[in-house]
Amino acid sequence: MKRTIVIISKILLIGIFCHNLYSINLSIDYKIIPQSKDIVYSKNKSYILDYTSYISFSENNPELENCAVLLQEYIDQSCGLYIEAYPSDVTFPEERSIYLSIDNQLANGAFKFSITPEHILIVGSDYNSIVSGVQYFRKLISSQSNLYQNDAQLISINSINNASIKKSSNSPKVDFPSAEVHYIPNTENRAFILQNYAPEVNEAYVLKLLDVLSLHGFNVLCCSSTLSNKVYNQAALLGIKILNSPNYISNVVDLKLPISDLFNISDIVDGVIFNYDANNSNLSQILPKLAAIEEIQWSTKADINFVDFCKRLEKIISVYNLNKYSYSDDVFNIQNEVAIDSTNKNTTISLFTYDENPIILSINDEIMHYNEPIILSKSSEISAITARKGIKAKEINFDFDINMATYSCVKCDSTIFSNNIKPNLQNLIDGLKSSSKKSLNQWVEFNADTIEINIDLHETKKISKLSLNSIIDHYNSTSIKKIRILASSNGNNYSEIDLQKVRSPKVNEDGIALYTVKFKSQEARFVKLIIYPQQSNGCNKILIDEIILN
Repeated sequence: MKRTIVIISKILLIGIFCHNLYSINLSIDYKIIPQSKDIVYSKNKSYILDYTSYISFSENNPELENCAVLLQEYIDQSCGLYIEAYPSDVTFPEERSIYLSIDNQLANGAFKFSITPEHILIVGSDYNSIVSGVQYFRKLISSQSNLYQNDAQLISINSINNASIKKSSNSPKVDFPSAEVHYIPNTENRAFILQNYAPEVNEAYVLKLLDVLSLHGFNVLCCSSTLSNKVYNQAALLGIKILNSPNYISNVVDLKLPISDLFNISDIVDGVIFNYDANNSNLSQILPKLAAIEEIQWSTKADINFVDFCKRLEKIISVYNLNKYSYSDDVFNIQNEVAIDSTNKNTTISLFTYDENPIILSINDEIMHYNEPIILSKSSEISAITARKGIKAKEINFDFDINMATYSCVKCDSTIFSNNIKPNLQNLIDGLKSSSKKSLNQWVEFNADTIEINIDLHETKKISKLSLNSIIDHYNSTSIKKIRILASSNGNNYSEIDLQKVRSPKVNEDGIALYTVKFKSQEARFVKLIIYPQQSNGCNKILIDEIILN
């Protein structure tokens, strides 16, 4: 299995490398996160951003100097191109300029881009919307300029006050197609509610958080903890208002929700809630979920589509990588749908990625491109992998193990499931044995003092061994304390099986425990499995993957 994965990985990496060889010409794609409400392309030539370009703003709006230098630094960070920034005595964009301007006639929070062969015009309704426009520009250029990226650093008010000027004729050129691009937020206040029960929050974390929030179009940070003047100054620079209370923020969602579920929210999202833990303040808890919230807050409801969002997600990941921001890449995992045909004794497995990224498949060491669902009728070792630029290759591997429980009937009392939501119980006996928490098969989650699982084998069979997979210490779950097995010929009268050998579970490096029990061979059609969770901090929750009977 491992050898197969290595071979597949080499194939994919070669493909990615070859792709990068042709990525030297930098051309901007305006379809990023969030989607624009309106993109209108023209037939004019492109604007070429190079060392002759410069950033300007009306001298009547000196506060825009901060935005200008922000943009200056972002361009330098993204592609190694440092261009001058200074006020202009004219109120229109000059040739070769990127001109920042305020138009009070625009809707609150709105900004627009006008790109012609001569200039780029960034217009916003106020200072904060200009910051949003600058962040949009940052995402555009960072997502396209990976070959030239410098190490990114947080830009502060001090760096702006001490900005230096340097130019080089050897700098890269970036192609901006002529177009009009408009953005209007769905809600005026886009708040991040930082819940913290300690009097203080780590300053370095908050400064990094402010950059992340500004990058994703947020303009409010709610935090009841004491914050330094440095934090307040940085927030003002990045167009973010700090509030002690979120009382006037009406429609909020909890970032605990899976990223796919965020797209099912029907109401306008004014804010998100995040519980701060000083011991676990990794940005992967909020990224790329903030990108999903940004998509919702800046796109029309009709345009919001999770699959299309995933196709554009790679571009914002480039920005995360540039800034060394940790993020969760679970959304890029290979997904699956399993259909069991008990009549014909086979299982159909459909694999897919949300962004339709190609999948390389191995079945019993035979490597192939995945093009259509797999029909399995015998035990097999299966691996699948997919890779993207800038993202660690995603792989799954699992065994399809046909045993006496496969294609049987399984039932449970619905009260033993977490949140009283009944999952697909066929996952327990579909023959797909996961070796990873993020592997193909979905885990079944139970939450009760005693868990009873009833299996109908459809016919009387001789059984002498039972095994099952469970996740140890994950998703706030606990381990298994005790297992009882009862057998019956009619489904009414059960006798307890004398377990001759109960092995301590084997736990793999991913925290998956394999429980195995052996007993004297006996005939049974109905098998009752009673599981007792090991209580841990009041938690009875366990996750089970596959029940195997031999």
